[in-house]
Amino acid sequence: AVVSTQSTGEEKLKQCFAHIESWMASSFLKLNPSKTELLFISHKSDSTPNPVGPKCSLQLSRTIKAVPTTAAQIVPKNVAKNLGVIFDENLTMIPNVSKIIRECNFKLVSLRRIGNKLTKEQKIQLVHTLIHSRLDYCNGLLTGLKKKEIVRL
Repeated sequence: AVVSTQSTGEEKLKQCFAHIESWMASSFLKLNPSKTELLFISHKSDSTPNPVGPKCSLQLSRTIKAVPTTAAQIVPKNVAKNLGVIFDENLTMIPNVSKIIRECNFKLVSLRRIGNKLTKEQKIQLVHTLIHSRLDYCNGLLTGLKKKEIVRL
């Protein structure tokens, strides 16, 4: 999106959304505000992230309550989900790790319930299918994760 350098951060963000909506309309697509999530990502040491660059003094995540689009408003969130992966505003991936652990524990409990009806080979196959595949899904995003979080997995 082409954005003028003299506009405020809020105006830049609105122009960006207008550009996205325009592109989607020209491609016969529609922006669904109820499924669209807005996440400002910052360094963990920033108390108020600035998503439009270091030269902008407006701290958008704290000042913009919602971004109006032609259909509705899109409210900034602390976490956003994309392709089943949960991202937080500092990219710590802790919410995603917690979700993976919850899902794997649920599947392990379910397997334990039916375990006496399965052969050892079937149990191994189910663990590989249900647990290892979940641990492997998008695991490249977990690069650089703190050791404490890796141990939890």
